[in-house]
Amino acid sequence: MINALFRKGVLTLSSVNNTHNHGLSPRKTRFFRCNKEVSESIKRLLDINDQAGIRMNKSFVSLVQKVGGFENLSFNEKDCRNYIDRASHLRLGKGGAGTLREYFAWMQYKNDGFFSLMDMDDDGRLRNVFWADA
Repeated sequence: MINALFRKGVLTLSSVNNTHNHGLSPRKTRFFRCNKEVSESIKRLLDINDQAGIRMNKSFVSLVQKVGGFENLSFNEKDCRNYIDRASHLRLGKGGAGTLREYFAWMQYKNDGFFSLMDMDDDGRLRNVFWADA
């Protein structure tokens, strides 16, 4: 716990108490952000299931069954949902890359100072996009 006072535009610490005020459970360390990790194999499985239209709750329950319970996973369903949300924002749908290229070509036509580069992976996912205009 830290107590601070703000006087005349200056923040001053008035007291610092470094003692931990509650017990720690080793079983719950898997919930610490630094310990949460969705492995690459799990990410691939989540991607495949998402593209096949399998809902996240079904995918997560299958993972729980596979490892023998929630306590054996180093992540929770929300972590899986966050991964899929980030991945789906990067994945372009059918014609998505072409549409983006067409838009960039139109911008280039309108403005000679416009420049763009697109980097896609082998699965058609957008890895990097760079654009700049005059």
